[in-house]
Formats: sequence, C-alpha cells, structure tokens
Amino acid sequence: MKSMLHQQSFFRLVSPELSELEAVILRELEKYDPTLVEAAMHLMKAGGKRLRPVMVLLSGLACGDGSVSLNHHYLAMAVEILHTATLIHDDIIDASATRRGRPTVNHKWGLRTSVLTGDFLLARSCYYISLIEKTRLNTIFSQMVMDMCNGEMSQLERRYRATISYEQYLDQVRSKTALLMAIGCQGAAIISGAAAEQEQALYTYGHDLGIAFQIMDDILDFTVSDSELGKSARNDLVQGQVTLPTWYALQDSPHADELRALIEKRFDGEGEIERGIQIVLDSGALARCEQEARNYVNKACAALQGLAETPARSALVDLAEFAIQRKH
Repeated sequence: MKSMLHQQSFFRLVSPELSELEAVILRELEKYDPTLVEAAMHLMKAGGKRLRPVMVLLSGLACGDGSVSLNHHYLAMAVEILHTATLIHDDIIDASATRRGRPTVNHKWGLRTSVLTGDFLLARSCYYISLIEKTRLNTIFSQMVMDMCNGEMSQLERRYRATISYEQYLDQVRSKTALLMAIGCQGAAIISGAAAEQEQALYTYGHDLGIAFQIMDDILDFTVSDSELGKSARNDLVQGQVTLPTWYALQDSPHADELRALIEKRFDGEGEIERGIQIVLDSGALARCEQEARNYVNKACAALQGLAETPARSALVDLAEFAIQRKH
C-alpha cells in the first residue's frame, strides 16, 4: 500500500516535506522514555496512507503563494499524530489485535502503556498546534478533539441498535473521520491567511472527502480479507456498529427483519455473524454505498473550484479520486 501511495501524483508533490516531517517527529521524541517512544512510533513506522498531512500541505500550497511554511509543517504533524492517537484508543476500545498488519499497541504492550501512549500523542499534537501561535486555530483544533470524543461516545452508545438513522450515521462519520480532514485543510488556509471563501472551500473539501473516505472504509470492511485490510475485517458488524452498508441493508433487504433481530441479539448464536454479513452482501447495499461515496467526492472536488487552478489544486482532486478507488 505504501509504495502504491508513493506513486500517486498528489503524494509526489509534497514527498520531500512529508519525509522531513516523519524525521522530525522521530527526532523530537528521542528524549522521552524509550518504551513510550517505541509504542508511539509503532503505528507510524508501520506505514499508513499519510493522507491527512498530505491534505494539509496541499491545501497550504493551493491557497498560498506556492510554498508551505514551518507552521504548515506543524499542523501536518499535529493531524497525523492526533490520528495515530485515535487509532490507539480505538484499538483499546475494540480490543483489536492487529492494525496495519502488525500487533496493536494494546496487544503488544498492554492496556496501561497503550492508554499512556495515546494520551501522550494527543498532548504532542496539541503541542505542535500551540507552536503555530494562532489563537483561532487553537480554539478550532481543541473543539474538534472534544467533538471527536463526543462522537465516539455516541457511537459506543448506539452499538447493536438497528434503529440508527441516516443522520446519526453521518454524525458518527463526521466526528470519526471528516472533522479531522476538514480542520486540517481549513487550518492550512488559516495559516496562509487565505480569504474566508478559500478557507470555507477547503473545509468543505476536507469534510466531504472525509465522509467519502469513511464510506469506503465501511465498504472495505465487508469486502477484503484481514491481510489485505491490515486489521480485522468484518469488525464493524461484530462490534455492533451499523455502518452505511448495514444501514442500507436494513432499509432494502428482504431479510431486513432478520438482520435487525440478529443485531439486537448481538449475534449470540453460532453462525449468526456470518449470516448477518451475507444479508448485507446480498442486499445490493455496497453498490449504493459506492455511489454515495462518489457523490461526496464530486461535492468535495466542486468545492475546490473557488481556488486558483494550480498543480496543488489538481493534486487535491487526484487525492479525492484515490480515496474512493483504493482497495485497502
């Protein structure tokens, strides 16, 4: 996956900056406890798509003078580090054993170390935001973290509830994925001193791309293997999460009542989770989800029309296309 990503045009445009960011993150962590550093870098060294920092850097290029500043670098590091912290905490909540094809921090180091590592990375991301010295960005970033935590709590409380509405699903996606992408793009515009219209355009781009990206993740959870996904596949339904494929199946499948009953009884019988997955796969829901993701990508790209036509803007469009064409 990583080599495939490196071949993408949107990645090549900011590849030197991204490599430098990773080196800086590692170098600046060296003074901390070795176990904490090893756990903190565990997922980052496993690769990952790095889409969020790429989005920040490209947004800075797209609305600025064709270059990015040190403050853009701080923001790019902050969003990637915060994303990593949320993955560590997610794996604790879900008791996941693998992430990006390797043991999770929780599985390898245990609960105490993984909690401390996630907290440390959260603080580290806020530290980089503070270095930017823009009060408004500080406020926006802090509010985003609170909204992400609130969304995670709402998602936990909706587990095994087959009555979730489409609006509730979108709220979950906004807090889980779209907000961080949106604020990353908006923050780049704030740092560049961009006009309000450009700032809003980049926020909308990041938000709508984030929704499309998460819908694709929801699809991939049903369609790829553990080894391809790099983590446990079919995990959403096992965890009682009604994502968009399951939601559409609950609306349209001739077996919707059976699926609803299976979810509400938490798949507690032999073969019931397999039956639930098959109902979703047979319902035609995945094709509807793919169209939904396409619609959000189209909206994201349309939002960029207010920006000057530059290689960076074209790269943001390419990134959006990649987000829904990826197979992992």
